Formats: sequence, structure tokens, C-alpha cells
Amino acid sequence: MKNRLARYESYFRGLFGLIFPVVLTLGLVYAGLQFSDARQRADAAKKSRLWQEKAEIILAAVRSGHTFSDLVTEAGNRLAKDLEKLPGSVITVASFSQFFAKYFNKSILGDQSLAWFFEIVDGKIECKTSPGLSSTRLRVMQRVFAGLYEFANNKDLSLIEISNAEKFIKGVLGLNSAPLSMGQHREGRLTPVTFEGKKFFFFWRQFLADGKPVAGTIVMFPAAMSEKTEPVLQMVANRVLEETRRHLAVAFLPSRHFKDRLKRIFPADIYADESYLKELNSQLDKLLSENDDKGNKVYESHDHLFLRGFVTEDLPYDAVVFAPRPDAVKTQDTPFLPFAVAISFFWVSVYLIVFWQTGRAGLPLALAFRLLFFFAGLLPIFLLVSAGVSLIDESYNIDFNELRQANSEHLNSINEKSDGLLNIFGYHLSEMLKEKDLQNLLNDGNSQNAQKAFDIIRERLQKLELSLDYMYVFVPGGSSEMLVADQRIRQNVKVNMNLTAPGVYSINKEFARSSPLPEIRLDASQANNYKIMSGLPNNFLMDSFFLSYERENFLTRGTTGKDYQYTVILSKRGMIASYLVFAADSENIYRNFLARELDILNFSQSHLFMAAEHLSNSDFSFFPFKKIHALQGNLGRRAYHFLKKCRGSIFEKYITDQDHLF
Repeated sequence: MKNRLARYESYFRGLFGLIFPVVLTLGLVYAGLQFSDARQRADAAKKSRLWQEKAEIILAAVRSGHTFSDLVTEAGNRLAKDLEKLPGSVITVASFSQFFAKYFNKSILGDQSLAWFFEIVDGKIECKTSPGLSSTRLRVMQRVFAGLYEFANNKDLSLIEISNAEKFIKGVLGLNSAPLSMGQHREGRLTPVTFEGKKFFFFWRQFLADGKPVAGTIVMFPAAMSEKTEPVLQMVANRVLEETRRHLAVAFLPSRHFKDRLKRIFPADIYADESYLKELNSQLDKLLSENDDKGNKVYESHDHLFLRGFVTEDLPYDAVVFAPRPDAVKTQDTPFLPFAVAISFFWVSVYLIVFWQTGRAGLPLALAFRLLFFFAGLLPIFLLVSAGVSLIDESYNIDFNELRQANSEHLNSINEKSDGLLNIFGYHLSEMLKEKDLQNLLNDGNSQNAQKAFDIIRERLQKLELSLDYMYVFVPGGSSEMLVADQRIRQNVKVNMNLTAPGVYSINKEFARSSPLPEIRLDASQANNYKIMSGLPNNFLMDSFFLSYERENFLTRGTTGKDYQYTVILSKRGMIASYLVFAADSENIYRNFLARELDILNFSQSHLFMAAEHLSNSDFSFFPFKKIHALQGNLGRRAYHFLKKCRGSIFEKYITDQDHLF
């Protein structure tokens, strides 16, 4: 019995020494391969998310710049940037022609476009010509550019000067060309005009040196060029491929209802390879049949990545950003069988050597246990390393999300705080109007005193980083006054006054029932508005005045902005002496507020907060200008391009690299 037990023990020791090292080694290698595959999948998912971030930004850029007007505006901005970098601050017709041909190529200009160049020396404008530029109508276009130049840069123009310049420009560009608005707000943008009986789009732009205009251009495009959607989208597709250095491309696919009538649009370089185009179309067909989630999910084929998104509601195309599938995104589980074969071959070799030397199969029991203890010691180390790497990744992701959330909250707080600007505007006005001296200036119906009071209030508000753009003074029995800070906005302000006056007239008429008051004098336009609006029910006219009576309100100007308003009634010796309406462009007030808020956020030195300010000439610049040294170089360029591209998105966008989060 004892001999049999000893024999069994001997068999067990031999079997243990033979099988255990192989099984343990295979188990550890299998666990290592699984860990490696998990790390590879996590890294691929991270790279895929990064690709999606870049693709979403491309989609945002396409949405904000997919029209012919956008292409011309961007070409003008690039032209200005190169010209304004010329040494010596001198822009000649030769240098202009060189860069003009670079950015306004034939695909944008076409065959029927017209272009002029102007030099500005000490405020004097002269039209110059060279090959590639128009050599006719030089004096006419010189006067047109001179008028626009004055509208853009001179806020002290008299009404007669404005009227004369507008009259001439309307004679050249049509009665509906709105020259004053074109000069103030349409620099660098296309404006529809009628020139010599034909429809054109008008583009004008100034070029600066040391902050002063030294040159300019006028370009006119036939209206038909902007009506063709396909050529414009073709230029957009070509531009995306060029700007991303061929790393990403965009294709425009007809929406489902137009797929039989419209063609797909790809970058021009893709059409050159018919086999690749055929394969790409096949993959896109599969994408359209399997995926209708526009812009939220990356679609992966065997060799490409796709992200689909809408462009605009009125365009019968969807955009698809695509790129060859990067190797870093590809995942493939490591096969275990080759490793198992190699390990088995290794141990077979070891066993043969042991058998040749000792004549026994397998390892000695003492050696097998030493291996057990050795690998048992490695196992917790391996588990700790695996858990540590996972914790590091998880900690990084948590820190990243917390950082993004915290900075998003900072930016959202700016929007919340901006709601209080209207109250601040009204509060400071109410405090100033408690002063008797200001009341006396606004109560006597004297236009000079009203202007003096307007200047005093405006200067005080500017010191508080607020603004006052115009004011109405209605005096019972006296003349009404309209005071503006910039004569170029007088016409728009006059329209608002003509709409406000009937409400004041109606209120004054109601007050006159209880105490004698002279009527408010209305001019012809105001009287006509009163006649039209007095038929509206529910005391509409009086309510339109009282909506902002001693409280803040705003007047919306279409989709372009709003004016803050604050209305008061002043009395003198117990009688109503004047009705006052104060107004400020909300954009002017918000600009100062935003600069102050961004500077406060930047005080911590840990993060940099900035905005892209849309300039009057359609270009963008960093805002505010403090810490501008931190924006030089690659960091500044990336932040600048990121801001410009993302302006087409209503959703929060971010992009990361090894060192920065944008």
C-alpha cells in the first residue's frame, strides 16, 4: 500500500513538473496579450474621438463658409493679410495684382467680373490700373470708392456730405444699393447692385498700414455666379482638402429627395482616380443605407472614416467629412495560437535537455516550485501595473472632463452676466438724471442745452465702460430734438424716432386731459405714423412708450442687433417739461463688458480665455488684446483658426493635442 502511494506521489510530482510550467506560462502570456489588446483598443478609441473632433470642426467651418459670398470674403481677407505684411507699408498696383491673381483666381472671378485698385495717399484717392485690372470707368469708380471710404472712416460727415455722396453712388450702383450701409457695414462682403443695367455683386475692401488705410479695391461679380450651387460647393470641397493638407476631405451628397437630380460633389483631385472614386461611392452608398445619424457618429468602413452632417436647411446637400482610416484607429486582436506554439516548443526543448541530462521527464519538483513562487510574485506586480495604468487613464479623463466643464461654465457665466447689462445702463442713467443741472439743460427746449446734456451723459457713461448712441427729447409745445453720437446712423435713428413720436404724442394728449399741456409737435412722417398706429387697439401707442418708462427695455433691429432703451419724463414747477428716450447699441456695451470679463478670467495665469472679434471689414482678430504675447506662434494660430472655423456651430466644440485643450 505504501509502495503504491509512493508511486502515485512520484507520478504526481512528475506530472506537476511537466505540465505546470507550460500552463502557467501560457496563462501569463494570454493575460498579457489581453491587456495589450485592451490598451490598443482604448488608444484607438481615443484617436477615433480626436478624428471626430477634427471632422466636426470641418463641418462647422463648412456651415459658416459654404456660399459664394463666403468664398469671396475669405479671399479678400487673405489678400489683405498678405498685402499688409509687405515691407515699408507700401502697397503698389504691381504687388496688388500679384496677390490678387493668387486669391481671386478664375474659378472665383469668372470671365465677366470687373476689378479696380486705388492708392490712398494723405487721404487722397487715385485709381491705378495694370494687366488683369479694369482700365475703364476709372474716374467713376474712384468717386464711388472715395464715398465708401468716407462712410467707413469719417463719423463727422455732415448730412449734406452724406446726401451728396449717396446720390452719386446710387446713380452708379442703383437706387437700392444703400451706400451708407455699404460703407459702414458691408466692407469685405458682397452686396447686390445694378451696374449699367445689369445685376452684379459689389465687393470693396481697404488695406491698412500702421492702422491707416493706404489702398483699396472694388470688384464686381456677375449675379449669376452666386446662383450656381454646384461650382461653389466644388470650390469649398477643394479648399477643405487644401487647408487640411490632404488629411481630411469633404464631399457633398444630395439629400434623399434630390439624389436622382443632383450629382455628388468631391474634391477635384479625387475625380482623377476613377477606381478610387468608384470605391468611395460604393462605401458612401453603404453609409447612406446604414447610417442616418447626421453628425453624431463616426462611420467606419474597412479603409475609411466618415462623419455625416447637414449643411443648411435651404441647401439640398448633406456634407460628409472623410479620410483614409489611420493605422492608429485600426484594431486587431493579437492571435494567441502562435504564442502558444512558441511557448510549447520552448518547453519541449527544455524538457528534452533535462531528459538528456537526468533521464527524467519534466522539471524537478524543487525547480517547479521555484517557478511557481517566481511567477506568483510576478502576478500581483502585473495586476498592480495593469490597475495603475487604468487608473492613470481614468484620472486623466476625469481631469480633462472637469477642466472642460469648468471652463465651459466660465464662458456660460459670461452669457448669464450679460443679461444684467441692461439694468446697469438704466441704473446709471437714473442716477445722473437726479442732478438738477442736467434736468435744467433738458427742460428748456433749447437745442444747444440738449446737446450739452447729451455730451455730458455720454462722457460719463463712457468712463463707466458704457455708451450712449442717441437720445430723443420731446418738449410739449416746443421743437423735438434728436441727438446722435455718429452722424452716419442718423437716418436709422430718425426712423426709430418717427415710430416713437406717436406714442409720446398720445401720452401727452392723455395727460392734457387733467392739466393744460401744449401738444407735441409732429413732422409729416411722424403725423402719418400716428394716423396709422392710432387705430391699433388696447392703447398700443401709450404702452409702446411705457414699456421702457423708468425701466430698461430694448428695441430689436431685425436679426442684426438691439438697442437698449430707457425712458423718463421730466417735470418743472409741477408741469411736464420733456419726454426723454435714451438708447445705446447693445453691441457697444457688450464689447466693453466682454473685454473686462475675459481679462478677469485671464488673471489666474492658468488658462487663457479669448474671443474672435468680427471686424467691420469682415475679418477677425483676437479679443481682448491683453496677453497678446501668449498668442504668438503655433498656439495663437491654432486658437485663431479654431475660433474662426467653429463660428458656424451652435454647439460647443473642443479639440485637444498633447499639450493644449482648445
